[in-house]
Amino acid sequence: LPLPYGIGLTYANVDQGQILTDLEVGINGREIIPFEFVEFDNAISMSESASLKADAWVFPFMNVFAMIGRLRGDAMMDILLDGNGMLEHIGETCTGFPPNPLCPLLQDKNFVLPIKTSFEGTTYGLGATLAAGWKGWFVAIPLNATYADMQGSKTDGFSYTATPRVGKTLNLGRNGNLSLFAGGNYLNSDLTIDGVFETPDGLLHFDYIIDQQNKDYWNAVLGFNWDVNRRLSWSVEYNGFTGSRDAWISSINWRF
Repeated sequence: LPLPYGIGLTYANVDQGQILTDLEVGINGREIIPFEFVEFDNAISMSESASLKADAWVFPFMNVFAMIGRLRGDAMMDILLDGNGMLEHIGETCTGFPPNPLCPLLQDKNFVLPIKTSFEGTTYGLGATLAAGWKGWFVAIPLNATYADMQGSKTDGFSYTATPRVGKTLNLGRNGNLSLFAGGNYLNSDLTIDGVFETPDGLLHFDYIIDQQNKDYWNAVLGFNWDVNRRLSWSVEYNGFTGSRDAWISSINWRF
């Protein structure tokens, strides 16, 4: 059995496609209202995080842990807007006198908003790992919920993960134990992003709020954990192979 308590550092680098919904936009300082006639393209997010993790084995089959860390990254997307749809949506017409100043800016025009927003903040997580082993083979299911508290409230939301895996532990003698594993990773990340975009000529100013979710919930996992001795261990895993997500996760842990 492992030593009961542990403390460690975890680094994660995650790139993934996104699904965008519930866009709300305010034009030139007007009220922010839902825009239901837009299209989205090339939505991706790229993030890095470093976390401090403390854990304890409360049962031989259950480890519980808490995490606190820092997250930073970029979210990029193209928002396709139809000028006529915007005029109709905000109840403006291009007939009558005096002429509406928005008409020459929007009528019969299309806009692509290449939005890039950066986010940085603190993450808080709680979770548990269920585990069982037999003759060097093992099954482990880490479960985790994380809340992201971003600076300036630009991005806000929760993410949930579950990573069932199966593996084999190899005895390396004086070099410790090496565990090789494979499995799947489920990630559900739901973020709300608010920001500002201006056209290059400065005539149009868009305030926006949009919901962002990861495009693919599941991908495959392959990795290893090296127990250098009973106290020190190092692990690396890759999440990808299927879907639009690529992630590298590495951690070092000290048990006592």
